[in-house]
Amino acid sequence: MVDDSGTLTGEYQENPRHGVPQDDFGKLTDPDHWLGWLGDDLAAAVRQGIEDSLRSQAADAVVEWVKILEAPRFLTGGRRHSEDEQLMVVTRAALAAPCSPGRR
Repeated sequence: MVDDSGTLTGEYQENPRHGVPQDDFGKLTDPDHWLGWLGDDLAAAVRQGIEDSLRSQAADAVVEWVKILEAPRFLTGGRRHSEDEQLMVVTRAALAAPCSPGRR
């Protein structure tokens, strides 16, 4: 613990969140948006995309953890179904999610 001036008081208070950083995809899975195009394991797909991007810059990069910092933004494009104008055929989809990867 520290006082108002930032000086250590000698008191100790355990931080239950202290420990090895772990993946946090909560902000990615909270929005009510169709993400089926990323597969059954959303977190793994996003993590793999980040890792692939980093490895294209440094072949030996290893992602140790990923935290999604803000709500993601989505872009979904498509065309009307040829037999039913009430349906849309998805032709492309994109996801932008500000994140912080722990890497080495």
